Amino acid sequence: MRAKELIFSGRRVASEEALSIGMIDRVTSAENLLAGARTWARELSLGSPAALALSKSILNQTFELTVEQVFDMGSQAQAICYSTQEHRDSITAFLAKSAAKSGRPS
Repeated sequence: MRAKELIFSGRRVASEEALSIGMIDRVTSAENLLAGARTWARELSLGSPAALALSKSILNQTFELTVEQVFDMGSQAQAICYSTQEHRDSITAFLAKSAAKSGRPS
């Protein structure tokens, strides 16, 4: 309902309202814009580049595809991600951390 009201009215939405209704996910001042963008880029770079690229590709196509096609692409992307070195490294790190917590050798 809110989306319709905003589309039909064309009214401007203040940043605080946009944040509270989930239209945007963060607010920053003009002075902090570049620093905020760099921080967000660093956060994004912590994840798997393969997963990020595949997610972006799927999201960019969602309006042209059926739900079934999107789910199929998601399954394919997950299979691709499972085969990456990043995934193997993260599993190794997880198992090592788990072993360290339990006192077992990894």
